Amino acid sequence: MIEIPDFNPLYEQVKEYIKTHQGEKGYIDTQMDTHTDCDSIYGFVFDEGEERAVEVEIVGVMYDKNEDEIGVAWEHIHPRNAAQIIYGEEDFKQCDWCSLRYSDIYFISTLLSIAECIEQYA
Repeated sequence: MIEIPDFNPLYEQVKEYIKTHQGEKGYIDTQMDTHTDCDSIYGFVFDEGEERAVEVEIVGVMYDKNEDEIGVAWEHIHPRNAAQIIYGEEDFKQCDWCSLRYSDIYFISTLLSIAECIEQYA
């Protein structure tokens, strides 16, 4: 019998890591433009307009104590020549954080990308 992988333990470990390292700001900035020596964190989001999954950059992660879950902020990936959107502290305070688990974000691939790189940003 083949066992289906359980990603809950990884999710809980990543959630605790973010909770421990997000500091007083309440989030970890994961923008590759502000951390040029770090690997990018990518995710996939279902884009209703395009009716398909699109790859996005995860620009921030946070532990949401009210929901006891991971929240993510993301932006579409733009061509190299296009103007990049850079989040400042006020932007992170006002952005719509999406639940990693309960939104249009593809849970497993995004969780794996966060788990692989989050230590570089904390």
